[in-house]
Amino acid sequence: MRVLSRWCWLLLLAYCQLRLHAGEVVTIHLRPTSEVAAPRATLGEVADLSGDDAALIARMRALVVQELPDAAPRTLDPQVIRMAIGRAVPGIPLIVRGHCRLTRAVEVVSGERLAAAAQAHAVTALEGRGAVRSEVARSSGPLSVPSEAGSPPDVVAEPLTAPAPGETAYRVRVLRHGRELARALVVLRVRLFATVPVAARALARGSVIGAGDVRMAPVEAGVGEAPAPELAAVVGAITTRDIAEGAPLAGRLLQAAPAVRGGTTVTLIVHGPGLTLTAVATALGDGAIGERIQVRRGTDGKNVAARVEAPGQVVAER
Repeated sequence: MRVLSRWCWLLLLAYCQLRLHAGEVVTIHLRPTSEVAAPRATLGEVADLSGDDAALIARMRALVVQELPDAAPRTLDPQVIRMAIGRAVPGIPLIVRGHCRLTRAVEVVSGERLAAAAQAHAVTALEGRGAVRSEVARSSGPLSVPSEAGSPPDVVAEPLTAPAPGETAYRVRVLRHGRELARALVVLRVRLFATVPVAARALARGSVIGAGDVRMAPVEAGVGEAPAPELAAVVGAITTRDIAEGAPLAGRLLQAAPAVRGGTTVTLIVHGPGLTLTAVATALGDGAIGERIQVRRGTDGKNVAARVEAPGQVVAER
């Protein structure tokens, strides 16, 4: 009788427990496929839930059932779901059906955006050297990265060599929260333009350049090319060869106009101990400021060496 009584109590307890949980059974139907735009998937994003306890169902829908650090697909089965729920809400009677192929949504970072990052870096790196124009010579193409709602990725370009006119290679990285998602290679063909004096008309060799012979225009700078002279240094200079209209007036094509012309009268300055004398002399050759020429003194007809100091003025050399 005691054994029978004990079994009756056990059966009664089991029956009561079944009655207690009968209304708490949650049925979970995994969807065949699901795509989420987040680094983790919740139960509500991969399955349809039903049950009598609305508060419990709402809580379970928010449970994280799978981490998604990348865009690789995952398959969720009933065992995975039971384990995820058991860790968060133990003791809930479950009915789980189906399988779900879970993927993370991706977004495409266009080749144009990757190239724009490299081009912006080139402009900043060459700032002050002229106007930068660039085009894409080669590119590894657009990148697909996992998407995340409300958190667009950053694009950072890093040159593999110092930016300069010609081809420059860039490593372009796509980041989110400082973590690299993907990278691409972009090679730019960079051109540098400077606004310099150019010939406003064709100029013959030996021409003295006047203000009307010059205009300013953007000209592509060559690799290692010397800087173009300033406008003030061009006007009044003499061409050393024929120059076509529109050609840059580079320093190698010009020579300074002589401050003293041969055969003209100049003032000769003679510096002595504690005194300075001046005399009239005749220049025996052309000379720019700073150049050494010969002059003939008017007082005795003697030739002396002198340095051109200013237009019409020379200083006798000791």
